[in-house]
Amino acid sequence: MHLSQLKRRTRKRVDASMLANVSPPPDGRGPACVQAVDPSVNLGEWISANRPKVGRLLTEHGGVLFRGFAVGDMDAFRNAVKAASSRLIEYGERSSPRQSLGNNVYTSTEHPKHQPIVLHTEQSYTLNPPLKISFCCKTAAAAGGATPTSDMRGVIGYLAAHVPGALQRFRDVGVAYVRNYIPGISLSWQEAFQTDDRSQVEAHCRQADIAFEWRSDGVLRTRQIRSAVQTHPATGQEVWFNHGLFFNVESLEPEVAAALKASYADDELPYQTQYGDGQPIEPETIDALKAAYADQTTRFDWREGDVLILDNMLTAHGREPFEGERMVWTIMSDPIALPRFGPQGSAQPGTHGEIIDGVLCAPYALDGADTRLRMLRPAAGAFDLAAWIAHNRSTVNTLLLEHGALLFRGFDIPDAETFRDCAIGFSGHLLDYPERAAQRETIADQVFTSTAMASDQSIPLHHEMSYSHQWPSRLYFYCDRPAETGGETPLAWDRDVYPALPQDIRDAFEARHVLYVRNFGDDLDLPWSEVFQTEDRSEVEAYCTASGATFEWLSGNRLRTRQVRQAIARHPVTGEKVWFNHAALFHSSNMPADLREALLRQRGEDGLPRNAYFGDGSPIADNVVETIRATYRANSIAFPWQREDLLVVDNFLCTHGRNPFAGKRRTLVAMSDLFVSNPV
Repeated sequence: MHLSQLKRRTRKRVDASMLANVSPPPDGRGPACVQAVDPSVNLGEWISANRPKVGRLLTEHGGVLFRGFAVGDMDAFRNAVKAASSRLIEYGERSSPRQSLGNNVYTSTEHPKHQPIVLHTEQSYTLNPPLKISFCCKTAAAAGGATPTSDMRGVIGYLAAHVPGALQRFRDVGVAYVRNYIPGISLSWQEAFQTDDRSQVEAHCRQADIAFEWRSDGVLRTRQIRSAVQTHPATGQEVWFNHGLFFNVESLEPEVAAALKASYADDELPYQTQYGDGQPIEPETIDALKAAYADQTTRFDWREGDVLILDNMLTAHGREPFEGERMVWTIMSDPIALPRFGPQGSAQPGTHGEIIDGVLCAPYALDGADTRLRMLRPAAGAFDLAAWIAHNRSTVNTLLLEHGALLFRGFDIPDAETFRDCAIGFSGHLLDYPERAAQRETIADQVFTSTAMASDQSIPLHHEMSYSHQWPSRLYFYCDRPAETGGETPLAWDRDVYPALPQDIRDAFEARHVLYVRNFGDDLDLPWSEVFQTEDRSEVEAYCTASGATFEWLSGNRLRTRQVRQAIARHPVTGEKVWFNHAALFHSSNMPADLREALLRQRGEDGLPRNAYFGDGSPIADNVVETIRATYRANSIAFPWQREDLLVVDNFLCTHGRNPFAGKRRTLVAMSDLFVSNPV
């Protein structure tokens, strides 16, 4: 990576305690509040520097209210949401009127000010709703206009306690949405789908499992069945996630509901909900839904400049009636892929896996038991996998976040270029391999061979480049030629490894970090010119200085570096703690014992090719490192490679290695989504 790019990407650490006060909701329910101490604090910069904290607040409280920050215009709001999100999205398959203000910013729902907007989770009637929805108050109403919120974890608990039979029925058959796009009463189909082309609407409906009918008066009628209950991708919690109440006519004010029912037959109402089997939802169940939302509702009054970011799966939102002018901007971000409900997918009870746009996704079974690894195979026919990934990027990225590793098997991936196209489909661009720790051959642009190490040796489990100040968030492995025997790529998930490590080891490493000492330039390790991909010493020195590493030039054109790095990291999206370091791999005890002893006699400890210490320079005991390795081994799996397999790994959530092998073996690697860490 070029030094100028490094400087642009490196973030300054911001001390949250000095710039903002974080407080939980007063009654223990509802969004947390982050109050700026200084009104000049830029919210986007604060969130960027504290993204793991924001992620934890979102999953714990369902939302975060930011108050008192410098959010003076739409760009400031958008930058704040971008800092908290991976991707902003457009408002498609619409259900309510909004104005587009440009760059994925919209007005909030423009219902008449005297009418309340029923609590709902945004776009939960679609297959790809946003995981986050954010609001910014530009102009507060003279009276009213609050945005009430309701905890979806609490709602499902309320339903389980009060109407368990209805809840189970929703689980079994889902919820059906019937909509008639009547201009002037609801959105027209042109407004909802943002096109005047009927063929585009029909194509969308087919892709999204929506039954459609063009009425003789030109009105579009649709019916779609969705799951009523979902599992949160990060927390694993069950949540009530649907538009079953919002789209039910009985949710409206009584006089409005009566007028609609008097004017339209049941199948011609602008919108209505049913059980997924077509039976009406009982009035007492609708009443229970209203009571469940009310039981879990909190509210606050807007102040100008407030920003509210909600986890859309955990928290519903609405709007109270208001007087005067009111302007609230809205941004949706981080789309999630919901499983299809019914014969096309696996949301039906008793099925194993799900079909996503023609691809079956199911747990990888090893020795008769399911593993964390998910395997994706063509359900039928031939596939252009690169095009499928690009088209379903949000879906597969959500799956990767949930499961940590995805194995694509049975697709036509004949060569390195096709592999590269598939990898690019995930994130748009790939990375070079800077600050190398192993020999690799470049096969295609930003496609490399896997680590070149003797076939009789194993490569311990590790996170790629966790010894550096920057690393790829995603890794891609392609099996060009499987070994005759062995050669598996074992995997271990940090969701298993981190809690399995002894608490005293975790505490010691988190407090003291890890110091890596490396010597380059002899026959036992890589020359510095290969590690840094340059023959220019000044470029190496500039890189080391910018990355916080110290360097020392030794005789014989040798280089010694020292760098202190994190031992534990947080996932940039979920906020989860992960064991993220190269201590077990770089520690001198990883060498064969006889070689280690010989090198210690010849060169001394400071002359070993690689070694790892605590950040203060004190030694890490051999038995501590062996405990780490044993924990990895106890929580790992290894699957046999097949020709043209593609393995995608979240480098934060999952470690990888290599088993010894016999015969020829060729595995290619690509990397993407650079993460630059704060200095420790």
